[in-house]
Amino acid sequence: MAAFFIVISAFAAHDRGEPKIWGTFTEERRELAGRRGGDVIIGRWISADAHVTLDDVVLTGSTGPDGHAYAYAQPTAYLGPNETVNDGQSEWVGYVLPPVFAVLSIAFLVLLLWAWGDLAAVVSWLRGLRRT
Repeated sequence: MAAFFIVISAFAAHDRGEPKIWGTFTEERRELAGRRGGDVIIGRWISADAHVTLDDVVLTGSTGPDGHAYAYAQPTAYLGPNETVNDGQSEWVGYVLPPVFAVLSIAFLVLLLWAWGDLAAVVSWLRGLRRT
């Protein structure tokens, strides 16, 4: 689990530097996103210069009362390049949460190793790897 979050963190860090193309997202439909009742907003995104169009993309954020949102796409990103557009309101979440969950996963693993009495054996094994 920790390795997964570390990889997602690396992808998010890479994507942060990728170019953003701004445009207009138009909501076409909403789908239920699980048992808790959240909505997934799906629609069409057209770049400001009308050179790039993405159909059936998910908006990370929200639309206005007219069903539109000013959002950006990152076609060269690793995470959802042609499936997701972002309104830019909460992009910090993608940079903060994966490293936090990676640290928590590692801490949980260390706690389990300690509770099972295997922590000393793992530390000894790691020290042996370092010597070779």
